[in-house]
Amino acid sequence: MLPSKLWSLALLMLLTFEPVLADVADGVAAVQVGDYDMAEQAFQNAVAAGDPNGWYHLGALRHAGMGHPADPGAAAHFYLKAANAGVPEAQLALGTLFYTGNGVTQDMYKALQLYTDAAEAGLSAAQFNLAMMHAAGEAHATDYGAQEDLARAYKWFQVLLARLDDLTARETVAQNVAFIRPHMSQSEVEEGRRMAEEWLAAHPREGGE
Repeated sequence: MLPSKLWSLALLMLLTFEPVLADVADGVAAVQVGDYDMAEQAFQNAVAAGDPNGWYHLGALRHAGMGHPADPGAAAHFYLKAANAGVPEAQLALGTLFYTGNGVTQDMYKALQLYTDAAEAGLSAAQFNLAMMHAAGEAHATDYGAQEDLARAYKWFQVLLARLDDLTARETVAQNVAFIRPHMSQSEVEEGRRMAEEWLAAHPREGGE
């Protein structure tokens, strides 16, 4: 199963996500001082103004039990609206609910789709979760059981090593690479490295690498 610290990362983003519109910024500020009623109103205003990030933050409030009893089913409702609008944090959060079956019917295929969308958008937690699914064979279940895709797992681990700045997070990724590497053929390593290089070239950092 995926590390619980990553499962909670989407909720932590409620406090760290860089908002674009003023209503979301006001809502995040209200959360930071514990004024959840004001936060909810601000996020609702964001939705009314056409900012889908408001849906994500409304979901995070309910997921975390801020101002309401924790309700992952209600959170999933809001996350879905934001995820459909292309908000990566919502795709990650909803994917995690589908992965765990928390508040929704467990569905690994939907989790895979949502993690993939968020990973392609550059969200590191989604990239890690996606790599773990591929490494564990959870992304490629067959009638004969799980089917690992170590090359694809290696791809996302290499992307993370290239982009992560946090030393603890990098160490976690490196440990997973060290675990799967002895089980990989040279062709799988080369394929994973090629896919990682292609992704990094297609998704340059702002201001260059």
